[in-house]
Amino acid sequence: MANDSRIIGNYLADVGALVGEDDIGEDELAALVGDLELGRSMRHGQSRRTHRGMRRSGITSADLSAARAARLRNTNHAAMAEREQLTAGHYVADGGQRTLYLPFAAAVTINPLVGQSARLQATVQRPMSIKRIILDCLDNTTFLDALNTLGVTNISVGVQPVFNANGVAPANAFAFNAVGNNLETMVARVGTNVTVDLTRLLTVANIATVSGYVIGVSAEQ
Repeated sequence: MANDSRIIGNYLADVGALVGEDDIGEDELAALVGDLELGRSMRHGQSRRTHRGMRRSGITSADLSAARAARLRNTNHAAMAEREQLTAGHYVADGGQRTLYLPFAAAVTINPLVGQSARLQATVQRPMSIKRIILDCLDNTTFLDALNTLGVTNISVGVQPVFNANGVAPANAFAFNAVGNNLETMVARVGTNVTVDLTRLLTVANIATVSGYVIGVSAEQ
């Protein structure tokens, strides 16, 4: 399994702080960092000296585990904020990323004439990086899919637009079965509004109702 050097370094810093520098010297720390199979190293000579120090200082294995978990959680949060790819080492902290579903606050109606607009909005409840936006549109009279009559003119996370430039994207690119609907936004914090603006691309017979939801990932418990 690949190990994140920051995680190993932080874990050893915790061990050194809890046990004391007399029990784990710089050479031993360097040897542990250089050994990717951290568990194997800790089970041999280094671990015996560490355990002696732990007994003298009253530190338990549970204390070390808690310190390591705290370091890993902090690394997870920092990695998400910096849009880093999470490695196997990050996942150890809390079992991995969580998939979160965030529905838009309410369905909206859009009038049948070309150029009519509507806006969907949702407020983030837990920090998340948005991966997909799913839209649905039903004709209010026939109950048929009307998503292909709409265009998306803007998607924003807070004040930051997801679109690289002004324009109109077909709304059916955000259908539940669309291919290539993959986003990689900055982490949206609690209270951030996710907004989708829509427009009618052509005149049709009936009013339609638009709804949808956001899919994101979070490393938070």
